[in-house]
Amino acid sequence: MAHTHADTPAFDPLDPHGQNQPGHGGHATHVIVTPFMLRSVLAILLLFTAATVGMAQLEMWAQPFFGIALPKWVNVVGVLAIATVKSILVVMFFMQLRYDNPMNSLVLVASIFCLVIFISFTAIDLFTRGAIDPVKYGQVTKGGTGAMVAAAGGKPMYQAAKDRLIEAHGQSHFEALEHATHAHHPHPADHSWYPTDENSPNKTRRRTGMTDALKTDAPAPAADHAHPH
Repeated sequence: MAHTHADTPAFDPLDPHGQNQPGHGGHATHVIVTPFMLRSVLAILLLFTAATVGMAQLEMWAQPFFGIALPKWVNVVGVLAIATVKSILVVMFFMQLRYDNPMNSLVLVASIFCLVIFISFTAIDLFTRGAIDPVKYGQVTKGGTGAMVAAAGGKPMYQAAKDRLIEAHGQSHFEALEHATHAHHPHPADHSWYPTDENSPNKTRRRTGMTDALKTDAPAPAADHAHPH
């Protein structure tokens, strides 16, 4: 069967690509938002801005007037709700996502979702830095407070162990053990148990003060023991 083909239109120098020819020029065009719509959205945004300020002023007036203390989350939730509505209006009409490819809206929503996750985990760290475990309350006590140990009887753990040892073996036995312990492991503040301040193969004492290494004086001449020949 023979097919007829449309004649090739003549070349038009004013339309070299044939955009105005039949079957051409049907490409999608961008939506032009009317000035009335833009002004209306702008007016709504300004209204919500005034609502944000009014909400803060209302909270400052209501608390002393009614003698109440509103929790902080009330103000935060209210302000964030207004800011969310304003952001939606901006991206829908000023950024024209309402008329654009839905994929662009999906990319924006996914980006905001990732940002919320990042801020949430950061907030978990920031808002809990002042939290302290109950077992860590109060100042640190040498030897522990013994409050969590039943056998300590409310005393520091080292004191409770010392009392049990004295009660079981007597004061003289405890003093003998203490003397032997200090002899092998003397404490820096207990100088009475230091046998010597000199260096030994088992320990080294740090020397303080000036040494002769930086002196510029010439050393005294050595005695001449040479015999004349």
